[in-house]
Amino acid sequence: MQNIDKDRIPSRIAARGGLGAVIGSKGLEAIVFDHAGGQKPPIVRPEAFKMAQKDYTKSVLEHQQSASYRDYGTAAMAHMSDGFGGLPTRNFSSGHVEDVDDISGKPHSVYIPAKSKFTITADTAVEIALPSAPSDLEVEPYLIEPSKVATGAWGAANFKRNFHQILTLASQPELPARRLIVGETFTPSGNWSTYPPHKHQVDDLPREAYHEEMYFFKVSPNDGFGICHYYNEEAKRKISLCAITASTCCRADTIRL
Repeated sequence: MQNIDKDRIPSRIAARGGLGAVIGSKGLEAIVFDHAGGQKPPIVRPEAFKMAQKDYTKSVLEHQQSASYRDYGTAAMAHMSDGFGGLPTRNFSSGHVEDVDDISGKPHSVYIPAKSKFTITADTAVEIALPSAPSDLEVEPYLIEPSKVATGAWGAANFKRNFHQILTLASQPELPARRLIVGETFTPSGNWSTYPPHKHQVDDLPREAYHEEMYFFKVSPNDGFGICHYYNEEAKRKISLCAITASTCCRADTIRL
C-alpha cells in the first residue's frame, strides 16, 4: 500500500503484515483522510517544542543504528527480527529463515595491531568475533567498512557456498596484515562447505599453503547441526565432529565440512 500526501507525493510503502493483500481482497482502491474543516491542536510552548524536536532529530541521526538503516535499509533488522521469531517467511507461517545471514548485510570490522590496548563497548545488540594471530607488524588501527568486503560464491551443485572475504591478500591487498586472514562462509543446508577436501600442513605453493585454521560455527536453526570430518594424512587419523552453534574447530590438517 503506497502512502501519498496531500500534494500527491509518495511518502512510504506499507509492505509488511499483509495490509495490501487485505485491502485488495476487499476491493478497496484507496483510503482518503480529508482534513477539511479540521484544526491542528495548538502547541503550548512552540520554541521549547522546536528545541526538543532538533535535539531528538540530532540524537536519532547520530545513533549507530540509524547508520545501519541508512546503509542496509530494513535488512539491518533481519537478525533481530529472526531472533524474536518475527521474520515472516513461508507465507507468514514461520517467524524464522535459515538464510538470514545472506540478507543481513556485510560485517563491520576493525584491525587492531599487536601490542594495542582496547575496550569494546556495545551501544546496541551486537555479535563480535575476535580472531587473532601473532604479528610484529607496526601499523595504525584501521576500519574495514562493509564496502570493502568482497562477496561471491564457491563451488557448484551440493558443494556451493557463499562467502564474505573480510581481510585477505586477494581481495584487500591494500590493507596491511602480517598473518591474519578473516572471512565468512554461508553454506546452504545439506551442502559441503570445504569441498574438495584439502589441507594446510606445509608450504608447497601453488599446491598447498601452510595455515592454522579456526572455524567458528553458527547453525540456523539454533538446534541444527553439521558434520566436520577431520583426517591427518600422515598419521592416518580420522575424526568426525558434530558442529553446532558456537562450537569451534582449530586445525592445520585436512578437514571437510
